[in-house]
Amino acid sequence: LNVNVTNNINFDGTNVTDSVLIINENNCADPVNTGATFSTCGAPSPYVQDPQHGVLAATNRLEWNQVHFPYPGASVDDIGTAFYPLVTTLRISSVRANASQLGVPNAATFPSTQITAFLSITGPTTIAITNNVLNVAVPILGLITSGSSAIAGLQCIDTEASASIRLREGFATAFKTQGVPTFQPGNTQWESGYWAPGSNNGGGASQGTRFLIRFYNIPQGVKIQVPKVIETGNSAITGDALRLEWVSGADANGGGGTVPHATDTLTIGLSGGFGGVTYEVLDDDPFRIEQVDVPIVVSWEADTTNDLPAIGSGQVSASFAPLSTIVTANNAAPEPRFLENTATPRTFITIARCTTTLLFPFVTNQAGFDTGMAISNTSSDWLGTDPQTGACTIHYHGATTGGGAAPPEQTSTPIAGGEQLIFTLSGGNNAQNITGAPEFQGYVIAVCEFQYAHGFAFITDGFGGIPALAQGYLALVIPVTPSGRVPGVPNLHNLGESLAH
Repeated sequence: LNVNVTNNINFDGTNVTDSVLIINENNCADPVNTGATFSTCGAPSPYVQDPQHGVLAATNRLEWNQVHFPYPGASVDDIGTAFYPLVTTLRISSVRANASQLGVPNAATFPSTQITAFLSITGPTTIAITNNVLNVAVPILGLITSGSSAIAGLQCIDTEASASIRLREGFATAFKTQGVPTFQPGNTQWESGYWAPGSNNGGGASQGTRFLIRFYNIPQGVKIQVPKVIETGNSAITGDALRLEWVSGADANGGGGTVPHATDTLTIGLSGGFGGVTYEVLDDDPFRIEQVDVPIVVSWEADTTNDLPAIGSGQVSASFAPLSTIVTANNAAPEPRFLENTATPRTFITIARCTTTLLFPFVTNQAGFDTGMAISNTSSDWLGTDPQTGACTIHYHGATTGGGAAPPEQTSTPIAGGEQLIFTLSGGNNAQNITGAPEFQGYVIAVCEFQYAHGFAFITDGFGGIPALAQGYLALVIPVTPSGRVPGVPNLHNLGESLAH
């Protein structure tokens, strides 16, 4: 082959694989290692040798030695009472190959790479092979994944929400059940191949098509649940439905384990924000392209006192399984097996802090005036509300005297529930990490990482003395969502607390 052979090996002798040569469809006997064994198969004479295992001669080459080739139409015995068929058929079955060596095909383009086999026969009698280089397989993308919109949630609100990841066949027989080993030719409906007793998998596959769904960077305090059984509607043609079931005890690569046929919900075990679940195909329709959406239920309970759930984003990916780094014939690796998915996992959940956005519509430190601002964190009360702690980022919009640029944004030290951020425009408050913005005039937007922030501004010409003019006002609460401001909406999800200002 032009790629590596990946069959089961050494199960019945050194370098013996579970690939099989069958002559004239003589399949009544178990495969053997040499061509010197014959079975009668119920006939009076052993006309054709038994099926024969291939021997791995190189990483990409299989050999069958001592093959007894029946001459088409020749007499089986000396008296001419029986004859071989007029056409001798050699069928090579259950050869597994490393298609990944040819690269990952693109779902949007016609496949341009092929797995080819070079055939040759050597012996005391020359047998010519016409077209001895054959295209035996075409790698096609078998799994196409996509996802629903990401969940955007807030730390301070108890949440249960759903997302999903879609698993779609690249072609009609990409998803297969394990099936059973069979001698019948042309089997593409299940994973198992020709019967090979004594092999690690009995000549069949270790498992049906499996999917490994993995979760990354899940914020602490978040719970993820998935169903143990996922099924689509029945096919109008065959009555079969694509059915996936959870594999209990599968390893981190999606190998091993058993299918317990459970129907309840599975809570994903997370370690350091990482976890996964493995599914196996238990039923499918090989006559149509199928797809299934795997529901992912995400939930958390707000615990802002302990800063839970953690702030951040989580990702998810899906791939065929089991994964393996073994790319040649092996006596223990699962069949089939797949390489690691190198695609970037997609973000499906983002948790943001509850924030309050305050607008101070006019502030000035020009013409002899100065502005003092105070922001109170009122998340602490006598009702048992969980207090929240967070910093405020001050954004300046306007200009300094003479048309100079507005100062850059500044972020304060954390403000605990029941405390205030207090500063003046001219001098700031170094103790709370706010520097002054002298000679600035315009407006200020403060984004505070806690609910229930309220602001007050005081403009005067007499800080530190006797003012001639003074004016104070309450800051306005701007309604926002985790993705930005929403014009015309009074308030959303208790992100802030609008009290008419």
